[in-house]
Amino acid sequence: YYMPGRIPARQMKAAMVHEQVRLTHSAVSLHTYDPRTRTFTFLNRTKSFGNEIDWTFKDFGLLWSFHLHYFDWLLFSDMNAEKGLDEIVQYIDKQNKGYFFNNSYIASYRIVNWLRFCLRSGIRDERVFASLYRQSRRLAAFPEYELMGNHLMENGIALVWAGLFFSDEYLLKKGEGILLQQLPEQILEDGVHFEKSYAYHTILLKRLLELAEYYACFSKSNNFYKELIVSCSKMLSHVFVLNKTHDFPPMFGDSNEGMCVSVFELKSLAQNLLLKVEQLPLGVSGIRRLDSGICTLFFNLGNVAAPYQPGHAHADAFAFCLNVEGAPLLVDPGVSTYEKGVMRSRERSTAGHNTVFVAGADSAEVWASFRMGRRPECNYLVDSDNVVDCEHNGYFYNFEITHRRAISIEENKIRLCDCLKGWKGQDAGIAYHFYPGIEPQRKGNGWQVENVLIEIEGAETHVEDYQYAKDFNVTVPARKIVGKIKKETIRTTIVF
Repeated sequence: YYMPGRIPARQMKAAMVHEQVRLTHSAVSLHTYDPRTRTFTFLNRTKSFGNEIDWTFKDFGLLWSFHLHYFDWLLFSDMNAEKGLDEIVQYIDKQNKGYFFNNSYIASYRIVNWLRFCLRSGIRDERVFASLYRQSRRLAAFPEYELMGNHLMENGIALVWAGLFFSDEYLLKKGEGILLQQLPEQILEDGVHFEKSYAYHTILLKRLLELAEYYACFSKSNNFYKELIVSCSKMLSHVFVLNKTHDFPPMFGDSNEGMCVSVFELKSLAQNLLLKVEQLPLGVSGIRRLDSGICTLFFNLGNVAAPYQPGHAHADAFAFCLNVEGAPLLVDPGVSTYEKGVMRSRERSTAGHNTVFVAGADSAEVWASFRMGRRPECNYLVDSDNVVDCEHNGYFYNFEITHRRAISIEENKIRLCDCLKGWKGQDAGIAYHFYPGIEPQRKGNGWQVENVLIEIEGAETHVEDYQYAKDFNVTVPARKIVGKIKKETIRTTIVF
C-alpha cells in the first residue's frame, strides 16, 4: 500500500505530461559538488568518490550523510540533465531500501530536489517517476509525528510537491493537512518559528516560499494557498525586523553564519510572489530588539516556545547579542557540530552564552545532542522599547536561586543589572563573547574595545579565548570576558 511496486497509470500520465516549469533558481554553493570527480563538500568536509558514489559513506558523521542523500547538489547550476539523471538512476539501482532511503526527513528533501531537477531539466523518465511516487507514498504513511517541529513541516512540504506533480489527491491532501495544522502552531504570532533558531527559520521560510511558487502554477485562490502566503509573510516579517538596518542577526539556538539563507535570496523569492509584508512587533517568542542611535541589542528571554521539541534549543536564558553600527560586537557563539560530545555540550551550555551561570550548572537541563529536561520558567516584568526586566527560575531547583536581569538602552549607553536572589556564595560567573577579531583591552576597572567601554561591577573579570562557530566544523579563535561573581547583584555598563 505505502510503497507500491508500480506507479498507477493516471499518476504516471500526469507526471509525463508535466510541462517544463521555470522556478526561481535555488542557490547552491559552487563548492558543494564537482560532477567530474563526484566530489562533495558538505559541512566544510570534502569527499571524492571517483567513478561511483558510496551511498553508505558515514565517516564524516550522520549529518554529512544526510546532505549527500538530500540531493540538493542536483540543483548545481552547471548540472546537465544527462549527468543528473545518471546519478538519480544509480541511486535507484543501489539504494532502494535502508535507513537513508526510508528516513522521512531525508526523503522529504530528496523528493523535492528530484522534482525541482526534473521540472527544470524537462526530464520524463518512468524509472525516476516510479521511484519518486514510491518514496512519496511511503512518506505519506510515515510522517514524523514522533519528532514534530521542522521535520513534520518538511514532510508536509514534500507531500504537497508530490501531490501536485502526480495529480495525486491523496498525497496532496495529506501534505496540505499537515501544513494547515502545523503552520499556525509552529509560526508564532510575531512571525518567529517556534524552535527559535534564526538559521532554521530562514531555511524553512525558503522551503515554504519555493512551495508557494510551485503551488501558484496550479491555484492561487484556495484556502491552503492563502494560509501558506500568510505564514510566509509573517516569517518574512521576522527576518526584516532583525535585519531592518542591515544588522548582523543573532545566532540564538542551533544557528551559525553558514547555515542561514541570505536575506537577498528570501527577498527575491518573496518578490516573485508579490508578497506583502507587514513588520510585526516581537512578542510571544520572547525575542526582543532594542535600538539606540548607534547600537542594536537582541535579547532572548530563553523560554522554550516548542515545549515538546526543544532539540534545537540551548540553555540560553537571558542571553543577548549586540551590534554597533550594524557590525557584531557581542555575539552568540553559534554551533559547529551536532555530534554528541564535549563541543556540542559546551555550545548548548549556559556558560557558552552572554548571561550568568551558577556552579557549572545550566539554566536548562540540556543533554545528549538534542535533548532537554527541566527548563526554566521565564517571565517579563517590564517589556518596553528600551527596557526589559525579567526573571527565571532555572537555578531554583538545585540552588534556590532566581536570576533576574534588567537591561536598559540609551543613546550612548547600555545598562545591565543581574541579581541572583537567594545566592549564598556559590561559585558563579558571567560571560560576554566577542566577535572574532575583536580584542578587549584593560582600562581601569573596565575593558576597552575601540570606542566602546565595558565596566562590570560585582565580579572579578579577565579575558579568555573561546571558539566561535562560523559554520559546521569551522571554528575561529575569539575572545570573551569572564567574570567571577562576588556579589548578589552584578552591574554592567556599556558606553559608546
